[in-house]
Amino acid sequence: MREQAVRIAATGLLTSVGLDTASTAAALRCRLNCFERVRLADGEHTATTAPLPADGQTPASDAANLMGHWMARAALEACADLPALGLHALSAADLPVLACLAESQRPGRPSGWDQQVVDTFVRQFGRPGAGSRTFALGSVGLAHALAAAHELLYRHDAPAVLVAAADTYLLPDTLSALCHAGRCLGPGLPSGFVPGQAAGALLLTRLDEDTDAEQLLCTGVGFAQEAARLDNDLSNTGQGLTLALQRACLAAEQPIDGTDLVIADLSGEAFFAEEHALASLRAFQDCPASPALWLPAESLGNTGAASGLIALAWLLQAQQLDYAPGFNTLCQLQGDDGQRAAVALTWL
Repeated sequence: MREQAVRIAATGLLTSVGLDTASTAAALRCRLNCFERVRLADGEHTATTAPLPADGQTPASDAANLMGHWMARAALEACADLPALGLHALSAADLPVLACLAESQRPGRPSGWDQQVVDTFVRQFGRPGAGSRTFALGSVGLAHALAAAHELLYRHDAPAVLVAAADTYLLPDTLSALCHAGRCLGPGLPSGFVPGQAAGALLLTRLDEDTDAEQLLCTGVGFAQEAARLDNDLSNTGQGLTLALQRACLAAEQPIDGTDLVIADLSGEAFFAEEHALASLRAFQDCPASPALWLPAESLGNTGAASGLIALAWLLQAQQLDYAPGFNTLCQLQGDDGQRAAVALTWL
């Protein structure tokens, strides 16, 4: 409901095509990329990747610290001008921080990863406020973080909440496992994804009813579970994703046939593209025209836990610069474990 909407007030990004939100959004708008081919540790296979500048395949021993550093940089960008957002008495270190990280079952994920990332983040950004949590859920973590942020803002009276994420698919063991499983784009596999890495942050507040300025609002979140996964033989029907999209619109009290834009975390794998197509046929069958579709992964590859934050940061820039195709947006998120989530947003 708009009366208790969560406002995306400011953002921060570090990606393979830009080291802040403005440059990343400009590159996404132009469909630019910085993909590069790398050779795996086995010396035989290659993969197309989307690393942050001058990083490449990060040793596992250093990667968690690097993720925490990137997450802190993104967070500092999002919190660069708190007084301009009406948060005069608040310092960045007072904010509850909801950290979105790689899913715990991802291959090649080192033991103790979450704590090491968060510890590095705290050293550079400051100790987070009460209510801080970590969501190790991959791309769907954003939706859970938004639901938690709503609780903190409206039930616990937090003045603002920071959602921060960092993720990489370029750990040598992760990259090797995914390539050998046939999931990464490379020779002979045109439907795989490009492993990427990125960090992002969203500064969230309550709806500001005292301003005439337009605001990007999260008005509803929907969750569902898809029975079909990459690791089973069940038919891919798209019913879970359809339900998540419908539930997000129901929570937002926003008719689904009024959707102007869908931003999806699709990254090139045929399984998820087929599911998206089936869900779109069901969910938008009564729409006078199909919503526009934006895919950040076309430029960034698969950025995992950061993908949803990138989508919302790009959307805020697009609305502010008046090139978004409309006012009502759905952000869809598909997890490897069958979790599906959708976020309803409106520019008001």
